[in-house]
Formats: sequence, structure tokens, C-alpha cells
Amino acid sequence: MACGVVIFAVAIPVAQSVHDSFVVRAPKVIDFTPLSFIKVFDLGLHEAVAAIRWVSLRSDMPLVPDGYEKLDYEIRLINSLDPRFSQPYYFSTIVLPEIQKHPYRVQAAVEVGKRGVRLSEPDWRVPFYLGAVNHVYLRDRGEAAKYFDLAAQTTGIPESIRRFSLGYGIAPKSRGEMKEIWLAIEAGANDKDTKKRAEMHIRHLEIIELLQDAVSTYREETGSFPSAVEDLVKEGFIAEVPKSPFGLNFFIYEGGLIGIKPLSSG
Repeated sequence: MACGVVIFAVAIPVAQSVHDSFVVRAPKVIDFTPLSFIKVFDLGLHEAVAAIRWVSLRSDMPLVPDGYEKLDYEIRLINSLDPRFSQPYYFSTIVLPEIQKHPYRVQAAVEVGKRGVRLSEPDWRVPFYLGAVNHVYLRDRGEAAKYFDLAAQTTGIPESIRRFSLGYGIAPKSRGEMKEIWLAIEAGANDKDTKKRAEMHIRHLEIIELLQDAVSTYREETGSFPSAVEDLVKEGFIAEVPKSPFGLNFFIYEGGLIGIKPLSSG
């Protein structure tokens, strides 16, 4: 009797497994509901629907469970339902390039970021992450510089991030290239604001070059580096410390490199 029970208990899952192996499973249906249809039936609660769909998409995004086409569709849908909602733009921009299952992940990230720059509520993270994608994945320093600069102008940006954005490309090895980039941006600018920002960056880089040259001369003549930029004035190497067009202070790192910091830092 006991043996029969055991055989019966084993037979049930085995039979079920055999049965399941012959069952033709229906393919998973991916929902691509048109935006117009959703807007008709969401009772005007576009922002709420966008927020709900975003919560679901954000958790699934790294896994891409429904394929990259569905992922791209959902991001566009959420952006269309609530164009001012900034989180889907900046989160997608920084996460998409690392999703290996997406064959066009970097291009998709740039498209989302640019859409966010045009449509989103002001949020420094949208242009900043777009600048990062251009720098890290595309090696496009010109585009990176423009978006970092846009981030630096956005209300609410942390001072440390603003300083990084304005200091992009000021290292000795990249300073010359960055100056050429801003000169090209200035020459090709079609609006006054872009032209003015380019001129400010050019001036900013020229001041750093001036101070760096003065530091080098100081060391050649004294055998040591100055401890502060004010020492360059005291010893007659420059007439005065030029004012930063971005309201920043210049200082000297140990080893003689010129750096920047907020005015409040002293």
C-alpha cells in the first residue's frame, strides 16, 4: 500500500511534466498601446499615468524583460504623457548606455537626453548626464562641454557639480583642445546667449593659462611654487588676479597647478 502511494506521488509530477512539454505555449504579448488611446481613457490624468508607468519601467529597465523596442516605446510614452517629468529623462540617459541587451543603447540615451533638454522642467541632471554620455561613450568633448555648461547654468545644481562642469577641460593636457572647441562654438553660434557663454569659457581658459604661466615663471626665478595666486601679484609677476567670468576663485594646488573653487571657499 505504502509503495503504491509513493509511486502515485511520483507519477503525478512526472505526468504533468510530460504533458507540459507537449503544450504549445502562447507567445507573450507585448503591449504597444497608442498614446492617443491612453490619453482618451486616462481621464486627463496624464501625469499620474506617467508616474505609475515610470515606477514599473524603472525597476525593469536594467533587465529589459520585454525587449529593447518595448523599453524605447515606454520611455517615449512616459515622456509624451508628462513632458516636464525630469526623472525619466536623466535616469534613462545615464542607465541606457550600460544595458548590453540594447543594440543602440548609446544612441537611445542621447536621444532621450536631448528630448529632456528640450522638454523637461529645469533639472541639472538632464544636461549633465547627457554631457557625461558624450564624454565617456562618444568621446565627443565638444558636445560634452556644451551640455556640462548648460548644467552649470541650471538652478539648483550643487556647487561641486557646477564647479566640475565649468572646469571641464581645464587640465593642462586638454586645455588647448578645449579652447579650440569653445572658439569653434563661438564662431558657429547663431544666438547671442551661446556666443556669450563661449566667450566666457574662452576668457576663463585664458585666465588659467595666464596664471599657470606666471606660476611657472615664479618657480623658475624663486625655486619654489607660490602658495597662493595673490603671491604672484605681491612679487610682481602679474598686475592683478583677473576676475573669473563665472564668479569663481583661482587657487594653486600643491605642485603648482591652477584650480578653481567657489568664492565662498575663500
